[in-house]
Amino acid sequence: MSCLWHIYDFEFNKRFRYSTIFVDLITHQSIDILPTRDRIKVTEWLHSHPEIQIISRDGSPSYTRAASDAIPKAIQVGDRWRILH
Repeated sequence: MSCLWHIYDFEFNKRFRYSTIFVDLITHQSIDILPTRDRIKVTEWLHSHPEIQIISRDGSPSYTRAASDAIPKAIQVGDRWRILH
């Protein structure tokens, strides 16, 4: 697994439920999907993956805070349009 990951949310069921997906930006493989975009759940998940060195994410304040809280040394890259993915 690489140390360069992307995190973003998507609609699982249109307008009903949002989820969070983690993608390895080197292999372009999905790593995991959380059935929520709750900041605390995302923080817990990120905390269990200390190998992450660079996180690409959208501008969501909850993802920003989750990454900062879980892996404070990781570099965060704002990628509003998912260009890196």
